[in-house]
Amino acid sequence: METRLPNEVDHIYADIREKIQSGLWKSGERMPSVRELAKDLHCSIGSVSKALTLLAHAGMVAQQRTKGGTRVIWDGAKSAETSARLDAYAFICASEQHEGIRRTANGFQDAARENDRRTLVLTTGKDYRKEAEIIGRLSEFDVKGAVIHPLLLTPEDHAHFAQLVVSSRFPIVLTINLPGLGCPSVVVDGFDMGYTMTNYLIQKGARRIGYLSNYMMAPFMRERYRGYQWALKMAGIEESAERVMLEPGMHPDFRNPLAEPMRLAEVFLKSAGKLDAVVCAYDYLAVGMLAAAKKMGISVPNDLMVTGVDDISLAAEAEVPLTTYRLNSEEQGHVLFNVLQSFLKGEIDGSSETRFRGEIVVRQSA
Repeated sequence: METRLPNEVDHIYADIREKIQSGLWKSGERMPSVRELAKDLHCSIGSVSKALTLLAHAGMVAQQRTKGGTRVIWDGAKSAETSARLDAYAFICASEQHEGIRRTANGFQDAARENDRRTLVLTTGKDYRKEAEIIGRLSEFDVKGAVIHPLLLTPEDHAHFAQLVVSSRFPIVLTINLPGLGCPSVVVDGFDMGYTMTNYLIQKGARRIGYLSNYMMAPFMRERYRGYQWALKMAGIEESAERVMLEPGMHPDFRNPLAEPMRLAEVFLKSAGKLDAVVCAYDYLAVGMLAAAKKMGISVPNDLMVTGVDDISLAAEAEVPLTTYRLNSEEQGHVLFNVLQSFLKGEIDGSSETRFRGEIVVRQSA
């Protein structure tokens, strides 16, 4: 079965929408031509045209069949005024193109509808400054509270984000655990993820088990690694430094999410020596590992067992369907809404932490 990536038009639609929402093009301004957009986004003219049609249906742009081209009609200020009247809760994330985040946002919105509460879903892209601007201004529009799924790529981002949260004028619930900020959190149990997947491979007879992760500056990624270490220790297996690759940073590409994972996986396999199995910190890394192994003539699972975490749709659709750790992201979204609601009512305090665990899904890769 071929690995199927998200539709190119969807990516272009989301990319242009985020640019409009960020204020790159103001209401009434003419956007670059279709040809210019295609060159800038490295895609076909046809795909850009389809994305612009979708944006027109969404009320963000107006397409004119004259030299006027495409003009922005979405007004951020008016949208903010509307949200003030709506008395809304906000869900803020880097991008809905990430499947897990999108499912969490959907769960949040479903819970809001069940409680007759309006919501705003705001995307910031990879620009931390845009995230800061959105958070800093939401209180102007009577947003009652927000769930934030932050993308913090540098230590400086962490420091600035912490200051921003502490000075926020409205209650915030986080999807990561940042102690001391006075914000409740609803997080996945990273330790259980790493332990469960590693222990599964040990039970399958693997002893030379590698570990691949990037974004290790994030506490929740370090938890996954600690789960891997504990499983090895409990089995009496000594950890080998050459079988572990921990990249501190991450360089996400929402339009091509496998680019970095494939590069890292190939470097890892060339340096790790003989392996029975490898635990990847999340599914995109694992699917990148499958591609790198195939390129290097390594048969999965005969020569190498591979596991991931998240159970995104790509895991089941991979050329070798991926054994992974399934999370109920929609349920997490529901709980995030309920925690935000409880925090606003004063029923819980800022030290509250809710942890989610998932379950292993066994497929062909291990």
